[in-house]
Amino acid sequence: MKIKGIAVKSIQRFVETKYSERYEEWLNLLPEPSKKIFEGFIIYTKWYDLKLAQLDPIKTIATLFYDGNEQQAFYELGIFGAKFSLNSFYKAFVKIASPEFVMKRTADIFSAFFSEGKFKITQKSKQKVVFTATGFKNNEVIVFYRVAGWIFELFEQIDYQAKNVEVVVRDKEDDFVEIDVVAYWD
Repeated sequence: MKIKGIAVKSIQRFVETKYSERYEEWLNLLPEPSKKIFEGFIIYTKWYDLKLAQLDPIKTIATLFYDGNEQQAFYELGIFGAKFSLNSFYKAFVKIASPEFVMKRTADIFSAFFSEGKFKITQKSKQKVVFTATGFKNNEVIVFYRVAGWIFELFEQIDYQAKNVEVVVRDKEDDFVEIDVVAYWD
């Protein structure tokens, strides 16, 4: 599985912004192939290996800054990434679009970030939406806490005031899973 460079860049921006005094420490703890990615120029449109460019770097963030809590680290990165992108790239998208359009477009955005995974809305009502992802292996499920954080912040910015965003994993055959990101709001 591969991930777009824009998602990789936000990991670097997260550490530089929130933990600037420990950026070098984080960088030096990364496995060498991951370190090379972050020492180089990250191209937003390029595909990067998911393990090297996201899983390993965020797990290192979890170790350094979140007492090893990987779910929290991924979730916080999702919130951070949403704040950045929703106030720059997708600003108009959030401010002028209908809630239904925002939800559909969010599924499309996530599908574009992963080389093999696909997102779609499988359920929606006035107070709930379920995004379902397919094409991911069991060892890649942790990335959905980042997706959940992103969706949480999206709902905050479009005035839905998300109450609870949860990640639900269902095992499938051949080491693959279906992942639901479920959001509730008032």
